[in-house]
Amino acid sequence: MNFGDVLNFLKSADLYLLYQVNLGWSNPALDLIMRAISSHTIWLIPLGGWAYLCIRRKQKFWWLGVLLLLIGVGLADLFAYQVLKPYFGRLRPCKVDEMVRVVHSCGGMYSFPSNHATNSMVLAGILLWWSRPLVGGVFVAISLLVGLSRVYLGVHYPLDISFGFLLGLTWASVLSLMMKRVEWVRVRMINVF
Repeated sequence: MNFGDVLNFLKSADLYLLYQVNLGWSNPALDLIMRAISSHTIWLIPLGGWAYLCIRRKQKFWWLGVLLLLIGVGLADLFAYQVLKPYFGRLRPCKVDEMVRVVHSCGGMYSFPSNHATNSMVLAGILLWWSRPLVGGVFVAISLLVGLSRVYLGVHYPLDISFGFLLGLTWASVLSLMMKRVEWVRVRMINVF
């Protein structure tokens, strides 16, 4: 099996999974649910709950977590949208395949990687690093649902989502490791002085 065969297999599997989710699961009630999951407001309640718990527990530096989330998501979004999407230039399935069912709107021109998947996994990944496992697990589950919703809505291929998740988790890990290092240095400096 050569590299061309692997690419052809991935392309076929990508299209098959897209059709299964986008066409096979078609349901008016699910259309509404997936649109709601795909909207950015899906994050307001869990993030508000997380901020409330941080404040209630009197965590002194909870605002650093918020800052890390904003920087992490902002930079990941900028990199995926401004650099990767134009570089790869993969058109959205709803732009090139008439069989794809568009539930709401098709969105921008390019689909690879998914910004929704990237941003949601950065958010979930950072909270997984910095919160209790159960809290982080809830955010990862929401992120996975966001990715699934984008395929269901017909605006992304499954590989767009997978790469977005990988990119988001990698970026979240890099930022979290950097912050852990900063925290280690801060604690050492306090103990020295």
